[in-house]
Amino acid sequence: MSQNAIVYPPEQSAEHAGTREDRRKLTYVVGSSLAGNTIEQYDFMIYGLAATLVFPHLFFPNLSPFAGTIVSFLTIAITFFSRPLGAIFFGHYGDKIGRKKTLIISIVMMGLATFGIGLIPSYEVIGNFAPVLLVFLRLCQGFAIGGEWGGASTMIAEYAPANRRGFFGTFVQLGNSIGLFLSTAAFALVASLPDEQLFSWGWRVPFLVSVVLLGLGLFMRSKVDETPVFLEAQKKKMQQPKQSMPLMRLLKTHPRAILITVAMRMTELVLAYWIAVFFTSYATTTLGLSRDIPLIAIAIASVVGTFTFYSSVTFPIVLAVGRSI
Repeated sequence: MSQNAIVYPPEQSAEHAGTREDRRKLTYVVGSSLAGNTIEQYDFMIYGLAATLVFPHLFFPNLSPFAGTIVSFLTIAITFFSRPLGAIFFGHYGDKIGRKKTLIISIVMMGLATFGIGLIPSYEVIGNFAPVLLVFLRLCQGFAIGGEWGGASTMIAEYAPANRRGFFGTFVQLGNSIGLFLSTAAFALVASLPDEQLFSWGWRVPFLVSVVLLGLGLFMRSKVDETPVFLEAQKKKMQQPKQSMPLMRLLKTHPRAILITVAMRMTELVLAYWIAVFFTSYATTTLGLSRDIPLIAIAIASVVGTFTFYSSVTFPIVLAVGRSI
């Protein structure tokens, strides 16, 4: 939140959501936000799968298998430091320069970081510089996804009718299941390769092909107009007194709400990573299953999750939007 934080007047949203053209815009904004979050979740989750199956061997070979796995898992956890920083940064500048610009920046940062991970030489080639590069790019991923979620949700909220903001905002969450499916399906394909091919070049393929998704995401977001609520707030910007330290004001005025939100989000994320990352490691190392079995299982589960989420939440919305058009 910044001194230019957006206020959502109900009458303004109702006005902008009333025409057929505005409903078409809302549909495109929802679609582009869903696609953007799907792409970033794909980029974010393929790292977790690679950290489970490949990175201990490639980037931490000087450690024991157990220690290498623990350190590899820690490179996943470090994003929980950069992710809040990204949310603060992109949230602040989203209020100042607009949702569209910050969302484009976040998806470019995520795409380039993911592509860069696919190009990192192994420990045997460049030594300790390899894990250092890995950690740096993973921090960039966390910073980027911290801005994606809040920015995409806010953009939908500012386009949606006043009484439907939370409902339309759930489309962003749907991108988690779709992104998880794409990432596990992509890794399941390369995980079936022999070890020599997987560790030499196969694991890089899901990271490198993400540049195609980056191009798709940039194209979709470039077609989205800035939100009417933000443009209206910009007109009033000069009339508002400047205020410093918006984050500190937020923590002072809404500490209970922030703590509750953080706790709710944390429980969901811990469970999600437990299933997607630890389950894969446990199945392959402790149970001795082949790599493709847990990956296919997670992919199937994500399809089921997408369907149940879609059936209970998004299908009525799509039906309503279709009828209105």
